[in-house]
Amino acid sequence: MLSTYVEDADRPVYLLNAPLSLSADEPNNDVMRELAPEQRVIDRGKALDQWNELYAFLASQGLVYLVPSVAGLQDQVFVANLALRLHHLHGTVVVSNFRSPPRMGETPVGYDFFKSHGFETVIAPPYFEGEADLKYLRDNIYLGAHGIRSSIEALDWFRETYDMDVVPVELTDGRLYHLDCVLFPLTPTHVMLCPDFLGRETVARIERVAEIVPIPLAVAGAATTNCVRSGDTLLSDSHIETLSARDPSYAEERAKLDVLEAIASRYGFEFQFFNLSEFDKSGAALSCHVMHLARGW
Repeated sequence: MLSTYVEDADRPVYLLNAPLSLSADEPNNDVMRELAPEQRVIDRGKALDQWNELYAFLASQGLVYLVPSVAGLQDQVFVANLALRLHHLHGTVVVSNFRSPPRMGETPVGYDFFKSHGFETVIAPPYFEGEADLKYLRDNIYLGAHGIRSSIEALDWFRETYDMDVVPVELTDGRLYHLDCVLFPLTPTHVMLCPDFLGRETVARIERVAEIVPIPLAVAGAATTNCVRSGDTLLSDSHIETLSARDPSYAEERAKLDVLEAIASRYGFEFQFFNLSEFDKSGAALSCHVMHLARGW
């Protein structure tokens, strides 16, 4: 039973979904709305090739489990929004209650999946969009977003129902619509973020539970915190290898990778990036693809 294995896992356990139902037909975030319909057309074969590279790497590091794809769920591949496993408890998964209409059909799929694999499974109150909005730090401490896709009421419910210490982080920028767009827990005591994106009070609350690893404002909007840590490797996404040095976005991508490589080196990690350019059309980045059932560190 998957739930039993997760509790005793000595390696990472990841949940992914193959991009078989992927589509960007219905724009449901500000990044997508800035693209013309023809710019959002996804090359399914290319998307699958890109996803396979990420899948293969994660599978070499631990166990990867897949949620079955369901036709019509355009964003199902982004499983970081599907649910949250409560790492301070045993066997509990809270399934998302989506604010975004194209994603509402994922809730019953997620509920049935986790229930059938032995987890104590609960659907969150409105609105909540998964691990991407509620990040585990250590013990019972979590960092939670509210204001765009998840509600402060949902964070209060987590706090009261599951004895969680939830540090609230208000999001107001429509392009940075999930917590992983502005913040990444690098270790149980270190959090990557750009202080310029958050108010002083919010930064002060985070500083009470973790040391801040600052991200420069110049690269903070380039999915710099949309990372995944796999053991001793820090993962990010970039299509810099496809760009000419004269391309307007080359300098930002190069600066982003330089920042992440420096952070990885400073904290003793390897660094690796993957080209996920087809998923950019959905306003998504690497962290969106991965839900952690067991961190393995």
